[in-house]
Amino acid sequence: HEGAKLPIVVEGNTKSKIFVILLHGGPGGTSQDFNLYLKEFTDPLEDDYAMVYYDQRNAGLATGEWDEEKLTIEQHVEDLERVIGLLQHQFGDDIQLFLAGHSWGGYLGTSFLLDARNQAKVRGWINIDGLIHRNRNMFHILERVDEISAEQLLNDTKQESWQKIRERLAVVAEKAIEQYDVNTEDDVFNLSRLARSQINRDNLLAHNSAFTFSAIYANNYDPFRILITDSGDRDRNLKMQMYNFDAVIDHNLENINTPSLSIYGYYDVTTPRQQGEYFNNKIGTPEADKKLVILNSSGHSSPSNEPALLAEQLKRWIEKYR
Repeated sequence: HEGAKLPIVVEGNTKSKIFVILLHGGPGGTSQDFNLYLKEFTDPLEDDYAMVYYDQRNAGLATGEWDEEKLTIEQHVEDLERVIGLLQHQFGDDIQLFLAGHSWGGYLGTSFLLDARNQAKVRGWINIDGLIHRNRNMFHILERVDEISAEQLLNDTKQESWQKIRERLAVVAEKAIEQYDVNTEDDVFNLSRLARSQINRDNLLAHNSAFTFSAIYANNYDPFRILITDSGDRDRNLKMQMYNFDAVIDHNLENINTPSLSIYGYYDVTTPRQQGEYFNNKIGTPEADKKLVILNSSGHSSPSNEPALLAEQLKRWIEKYR
């Protein structure tokens, strides 16, 4: 579509007529991470549903020319519309579709749902550690690092390390930037990385033993093609667009009425739980049909940290709205 070949792998129980489309993170990630590395998350879902692993343009195993004019949020939304059309053509108009997105996939899925016609195509939306509003996320990172570091100091854990993080937090916050962009966001993300590293050193996250590099050698997953496809320029281009598109998100979230489940890791300092709270508070979905779940032993990658618990949350939501 529009100069790109977008690979779609469908695995699992297609007879169920329930299809779950996974939108990978990045920008520039790959859905194959879910399919191959995170089987403790996806295999239980494949038992009951058809899982759709789709690599977005200029990401993962997608091919085609790199056309900067096509690397837009609007184009990604249009691509997803075509993917849904193809699934309906291939498997029938009676299939039930659920949409799930992780990290950047949360931003893409939310952007897709701003159009009421797209909302009508899916039974439910599952936002996993999703980025919803890029500029607000900068402040949410600062807020969450403040909360977690204060907790860890009270717990008398690595006092010196967390105190240094708080000192760094004060320096970043003192700049009092109101509108971030790709040139000013680095300080916040560097702070996030420091906090993430300390969270790992403190062993606050659950670890998934099935997340293994050996998966590469047991299938047709091509890490070298993915490395070639990866592009810092592309990533920067979409980041700039997100800052501009934030206003569209902010002004139209109340028009989303789709049943929505948001799942965030307690120790996520990349897209913190505050992003899920913002999304839940803004959307127009009735209270009974929206939910925020916090996984207490997860960071930004809940599919890796608590895969079985995450899969169970998805199953409950899908069964409720199928």
